[in-house]
Amino acid sequence: MDKENCKGENGDTVEPVSVFDRFYSIVKRLRRDCPWDREQTLISLSEYLIEEGYEVIHEIREDNIDGVKEELGDVLLVTLMLLAILEEKGFDHERIVEGAINKIIARHPHVFGKDRAKSAEEVLEKWEKRKGKGWKEIGVGLPALIRSFRLQERASRKGFDWDDVSGVYEKIHEEIEEIKRA
Repeated sequence: MDKENCKGENGDTVEPVSVFDRFYSIVKRLRRDCPWDREQTLISLSEYLIEEGYEVIHEIREDNIDGVKEELGDVLLVTLMLLAILEEKGFDHERIVEGAINKIIARHPHVFGKDRAKSAEEVLEKWEKRKGKGWKEIGVGLPALIRSFRLQERASRKGFDWDDVSGVYEKIHEEIEEIKRA
Protein backbone atom coordinates (compact mmCIF):
# COMPACT_ATOMS: atom_id res chain seq x y z
CA MET A 1 0.00 0.00 0.00
CA ASP A 2 1.33 3.45 -0.84
CA LYS A 3 0.48 7.01 0.09
CA GLU A 4 -1.89 7.21 -2.88
CA ASN A 5 -4.40 5.32 -0.74
CA CYS A 6 -4.59 8.34 1.56
CA LYS A 7 -5.77 10.64 -1.26
CA GLY A 8 -9.35 11.81 -1.31
CA GLU A 9 -11.61 12.42 -4.30
CA ASN A 10 -10.44 16.02 -4.51
CA GLY A 11 -6.78 14.92 -4.56
CA ASP A 12 -5.91 16.13 -1.06
CA THR A 13 -3.45 13.96 0.81
CA VAL A 14 -2.51 13.49 4.39
CA GLU A 15 1.17 12.80 4.85
CA PRO A 16 1.24 10.08 7.46
CA VAL A 17 4.35 9.94 9.63
CA SER A 18 3.78 6.47 11.05
CA VAL A 19 1.92 3.29 10.19
CA PHE A 20 -0.67 4.26 12.81
CA ASP A 21 -1.12 7.72 11.26
CA ARG A 22 -1.42 6.10 7.84
CA PHE A 23 -4.11 3.73 9.11
CA TYR A 24 -6.02 6.60 10.74
CA SER A 25 -5.78 8.62 7.50
CA ILE A 26 -7.29 5.70 5.60
CA VAL A 27 -10.09 5.38 8.16
CA LYS A 28 -10.88 9.08 7.82
CA ARG A 29 -10.92 8.69 4.04
CA LEU A 30 -13.38 5.80 4.41
CA ARG A 31 -15.62 8.05 6.52
CA ARG A 32 -15.44 10.71 3.83
CA ASP A 33 -15.60 8.63 0.63
CA CYS A 34 -17.41 5.35 1.41
CA PRO A 35 -21.21 5.57 1.74
CA TRP A 36 -21.40 2.55 4.10
CA ASP A 37 -18.63 3.81 6.39
CA ARG A 38 -20.08 7.33 6.34
CA GLU A 39 -23.43 5.99 7.62
CA GLN A 40 -21.89 4.25 10.62
CA THR A 41 -22.56 5.68 14.07
CA LEU A 42 -21.19 5.12 17.53
CA ILE A 43 -24.14 2.80 18.18
CA SER A 44 -23.87 0.80 14.95
CA LEU A 45 -20.13 0.30 15.41
CA SER A 46 -20.51 -0.77 19.05
CA GLU A 47 -21.89 -4.11 17.85
CA TYR A 48 -18.83 -4.64 15.64
CA LEU A 49 -16.53 -3.77 18.54
CA ILE A 50 -18.11 -6.49 20.66
CA GLU A 51 -18.05 -8.99 17.79
CA GLU A 52 -14.41 -8.30 16.93
CA GLY A 53 -13.47 -8.47 20.62
CA TYR A 54 -14.95 -11.95 20.84
CA GLU A 55 -13.10 -12.96 17.68
CA VAL A 56 -9.80 -11.83 19.25
CA ILE A 57 -10.61 -13.87 22.36
CA HIS A 58 -11.37 -16.92 20.22
CA GLU A 59 -8.03 -16.66 18.40
CA ILE A 60 -6.17 -16.18 21.70
CA ARG A 61 -7.80 -19.28 23.14
CA GLU A 62 -6.92 -21.19 19.97
CA ASP A 63 -3.32 -19.98 20.38
CA ASN A 64 -3.47 -18.73 16.78
CA ILE A 65 -1.09 -15.76 16.74
CA ASP A 66 -1.77 -14.95 13.07
CA GLY A 67 -5.50 -14.95 13.84
CA VAL A 68 -4.92 -12.74 16.90
CA LYS A 69 -2.99 -10.24 14.77
CA GLU A 70 -5.72 -10.17 12.13
CA GLU A 71 -8.54 -9.75 14.64
CA LEU A 72 -6.63 -7.07 16.58
CA GLY A 73 -6.39 -5.21 13.28
CA ASP A 74 -10.18 -5.39 13.02
CA VAL A 75 -10.56 -4.11 16.60
CA LEU A 76 -8.17 -1.27 15.78
CA LEU A 77 -10.18 -0.45 12.65
CA VAL A 78 -13.42 -0.20 14.62
CA THR A 79 -11.68 1.78 17.38
CA LEU A 80 -10.26 4.27 14.90
CA MET A 81 -13.63 4.52 13.18
CA LEU A 82 -15.20 5.41 16.55
CA LEU A 83 -12.42 7.94 17.13
CA ALA A 84 -13.04 9.50 13.70
CA ILE A 85 -16.76 9.81 14.46
CA LEU A 86 -15.98 11.51 17.77
CA GLU A 87 -13.62 13.86 15.97
CA GLU A 88 -16.41 14.72 13.52
CA LYS A 89 -18.53 15.63 16.56
CA GLY A 90 -15.86 18.09 17.69
CA PHE A 91 -13.77 15.93 19.99
CA ASP A 92 -10.01 16.26 19.64
CA HIS A 93 -8.43 12.80 19.30
CA GLU A 94 -5.25 14.14 20.91
CA ARG A 95 -7.23 14.95 24.06
CA ILE A 96 -8.82 11.50 24.04
CA VAL A 97 -5.39 9.88 23.79
CA GLU A 98 -3.95 12.22 26.43
CA GLY A 99 -6.85 11.34 28.72
CA ALA A 100 -6.06 7.65 28.26
CA ILE A 101 -2.36 8.29 28.97
CA ASN A 102 -3.17 10.23 32.14
CA LYS A 103 -5.54 7.48 33.29
CA ILE A 104 -2.90 4.78 32.75
CA ILE A 105 -0.23 6.78 34.58
CA ALA A 106 -2.60 7.48 37.49
CA ARG A 107 -3.47 3.78 37.73
CA HIS A 108 0.20 2.79 37.88
CA PRO A 109 1.87 4.80 40.67
CA HIS A 110 4.07 1.74 41.27
CA VAL A 111 5.53 2.31 37.79
CA PHE A 112 5.36 6.09 37.30
CA GLY A 113 5.46 7.26 40.92
CA LYS A 114 7.01 6.44 44.27
CA ASP A 115 4.63 3.66 45.24
CA ARG A 116 5.98 0.11 44.90
CA ALA A 117 4.31 -3.26 44.49
CA LYS A 118 5.97 -6.67 44.49
CA SER A 119 3.13 -8.70 43.00
CA ALA A 120 0.10 -8.37 40.78
CA GLU A 121 -2.09 -9.06 43.80
CA GLU A 122 -0.48 -6.19 45.71
CA VAL A 123 -1.05 -3.88 42.73
CA LEU A 124 -4.75 -4.81 42.73
CA GLU A 125 -5.10 -4.38 46.51
CA LYS A 126 -3.51 -0.92 46.39
CA TRP A 127 -5.66 0.02 43.41
CA GLU A 128 -8.87 -0.93 45.21
CA LYS A 129 -7.81 1.02 48.32
CA ARG A 130 -7.01 4.12 46.25
CA LYS A 131 -10.24 3.94 44.32
CA GLY A 132 -12.42 2.86 47.23
CA LYS A 133 -14.34 0.88 44.65
CA GLY A 134 -17.86 -0.16 45.51
CA TRP A 135 -19.73 -3.14 44.17
CA LYS A 136 -21.79 -1.05 41.77
CA GLU A 137 -18.71 0.12 39.89
CA ILE A 138 -18.12 -3.25 38.27
CA GLY A 139 -18.97 -2.83 34.58
CA VAL A 140 -22.72 -2.35 34.49
CA GLY A 141 -22.57 -2.74 30.69
CA LEU A 142 -20.96 -6.18 30.90
CA PRO A 143 -22.92 -9.29 29.97
CA ALA A 144 -24.53 -10.73 33.13
CA LEU A 145 -22.28 -13.79 33.36
CA ILE A 146 -19.06 -11.77 33.06
CA ARG A 147 -20.33 -9.18 35.56
CA SER A 148 -21.23 -11.97 37.99
CA PHE A 149 -17.74 -13.43 37.61
CA ARG A 150 -16.12 -10.01 38.29
CA LEU A 151 -18.31 -9.52 41.38
CA GLN A 152 -17.30 -12.96 42.65
CA GLU A 153 -13.62 -12.18 42.03
CA ARG A 154 -13.93 -9.02 44.08
CA ALA A 155 -15.83 -10.81 46.85
CA SER A 156 -13.11 -13.45 46.97
CA ARG A 157 -10.39 -10.80 47.35
CA LYS A 158 -12.35 -9.38 50.30
CA GLY A 159 -12.48 -12.76 52.02
CA PHE A 160 -15.90 -13.88 50.82
CA ASP A 161 -14.79 -17.18 49.30
CA TRP A 162 -15.72 -20.59 50.63
CA ASP A 163 -15.26 -24.18 49.49
CA ASP A 164 -18.87 -25.09 50.28
CA VAL A 165 -22.17 -23.47 51.21
CA SER A 166 -21.73 -24.05 54.97
CA GLY A 167 -19.14 -21.24 55.08
CA VAL A 168 -21.63 -18.91 53.45
CA TYR A 169 -24.27 -19.72 56.08
CA GLU A 170 -21.75 -19.16 58.88
CA LYS A 171 -20.85 -15.76 57.45
CA ILE A 172 -24.52 -14.78 57.11
CA HIS A 173 -25.19 -15.73 60.75
CA GLU A 174 -22.06 -13.84 61.83
CA GLU A 175 -23.26 -10.71 60.02
CA ILE A 176 -26.78 -11.03 61.48
CA GLU A 177 -25.31 -11.25 64.99
CA GLU A 178 -23.20 -8.19 64.26
CA ILE A 179 -26.32 -6.27 63.19
CA LYS A 180 -28.18 -7.36 66.35
CA ARG A 181 -25.32 -6.02 68.51
CA ALA A 182 -25.27 -2.67 66.71
